[in-house]
Amino acid sequence: GNNRCQVFCTDTFSKKAETELQAGMRFGAINADGSLFASGAWHRGGVRVWDAQTGRLVTKLLADQEDEDTATVVTFNPNGRQLATATMSGCELWEIGSWSLARHISPPPSGTWLIRMAFSRDGKLFAATHSRSRIRLHDAATGDELAELEAPDSMEITGLAFGLDGSQLFAGESADALRVWDLRLIRQELAAMGLDW
Repeated sequence: GNNRCQVFCTDTFSKKAETELQAGMRFGAINADGSLFASGAWHRGGVRVWDAQTGRLVTKLLADQEDEDTATVVTFNPNGRQLATATMSGCELWEIGSWSLARHISPPPSGTWLIRMAFSRDGKLFAATHSRSRIRLHDAATGDELAELEAPDSMEITGLAFGLDGSQLFAGESADALRVWDLRLIRQELAAMGLDW
């Protein structure tokens, strides 16, 4: 709230840290060990990474986009090695620590929607919307595209999450819809055609 984030312990709900200001702060993610918090903004570009224990600024990413009228979504890879950021111009995967850009995944030319992203719990799969109703699965280590998912009656995708074992992908859709993709079954069907990733 008020362009900053407060971090709380979930067992006691005591306040642990508070970040400095980031204009338009709206989207956030905390990494698996609770040491880092990343934030993106609405109607502003750029990403900030904070020390979740102290609230201190660790680094700024996409700083050249801070004055753009865009939105930046963030999520951490559970493997502890990557941070994914997404703007209208695509997804970036950053190496945690060095904060170097590992890869860029471009959207289609007509991309004007808020990209949604998720990593599988083992950190091997990365899913991102590739249009309002289409999802692309990627190898998180290489960025290679593995599959594209789109149902004939898809509505705009508003959220993505993998199931605990990575065999299902959940897509929240507008109008209170939830679609569940059975990745294990899809792979079995693709394997029969010699197309499994």
